[in-house]
Amino acid sequence: MSKLVCECRSEFRYCKSIVIYRTVQAKEQVMARAKTFSLGDTYDGILSDLVKSGRFGTETEVVRAGIRMLADYEMRMQSLRQAIHSADAEIEAGLGKEYASGADLLHDVMNEDADN
Repeated sequence: MSKLVCECRSEFRYCKSIVIYRTVQAKEQVMARAKTFSLGDTYDGILSDLVKSGRFGTETEVVRAGIRMLADYEMRMQSLRQAIHSADAEIEAGLGKEYASGADLLHDVMNEDADN
């Protein structure tokens, strides 16, 4: 994947756009797709600082890492939503357990590992 950084100055604002080329293989054909993002000064500064510090080799690596983190977060959120949905279904089916107080619930949770 290659990266092209395009800088443009307007009368009111300076912006830096990143154009990312993604290679897509379809049978024997290879096509590049460009994506352009306007980061704004704050995020552009963070991006530059991460490269300057040596944490990442290129700005593209920073963007990829950010997208990976977002994808991981979204997968965890989806898993959590499914677990909540399953728990709600169990409660509606009468499989839940009622506690008289939060302290009783905490006691049960804390002793769960000891019982297994």
